[in-house]
Amino acid sequence: MRKRSAWAGSRRVRRTRRKAAYLGAEGAAKAAKRQVFVEMSTAGPDIAKELAPLIEKAGAQFVEAPVLGSIGAVEAGTLVIFVAGREAAIEGARPVLKDLGEVRRVGDIGSAASLKLVANSMLAGVGALAAELQAAGTGAGLNREDVFWVLSRIAPVLNARKAGFVEHRYEPVNFALRDALKDLRLALEVYQRAGATTPITKATEELYERAARTSGDLDMSAIAALYERKPAPAK
Repeated sequence: MRKRSAWAGSRRVRRTRRKAAYLGAEGAAKAAKRQVFVEMSTAGPDIAKELAPLIEKAGAQFVEAPVLGSIGAVEAGTLVIFVAGREAAIEGARPVLKDLGEVRRVGDIGSAASLKLVANSMLAGVGALAAELQAAGTGAGLNREDVFWVLSRIAPVLNARKAGFVEHRYEPVNFALRDALKDLRLALEVYQRAGATTPITKATEELYERAARTSGDLDMSAIAALYERKPAPAK
């Protein structure tokens, strides 16, 4: 219960800061004059739904545009950008967004954030299962490279984090484990409100919560730290 209370408190703080960035005494809305504000954070759908009408009332436009991809994708211009909002606002932002990668329109405000949470739920779930099977396969006597080869053939997204899953090297950090846990929690809230049944995502959250106690600041592949073999106690 204490952990849940801490999570709820930190979420309220993040939400307050996000609103202040737009609507505070020196917030962006103070300079609103027909600009298009593009919100690209992974903060869940509620904040976007709250901000959009307030930004429009201030005289500007609002586009929700969370992205799928990490630093390398930004540099290569290969992000996937989920966009939601009014058509005119999206078209106003498109020239900038298309330079970052593929732009996909997904519906009304809130839809882009929700879809991003679905994507990150999948990413975290694949990572958790890969960590388990990498350890299980190696423990069964298989060559660790062979195990990772077959896992990554089925789920190519794992290749970007091979060092973590195979060698237990969790730096540099492209997506911190604590942020993966944050997104799982946000996602579970969305799914719960929708009445969806998500036992696998819930179990995934619990695994990331355990890993975050010691590895939260490391790359999300540090979920594999749960399966690192400990030295046998001295006799």
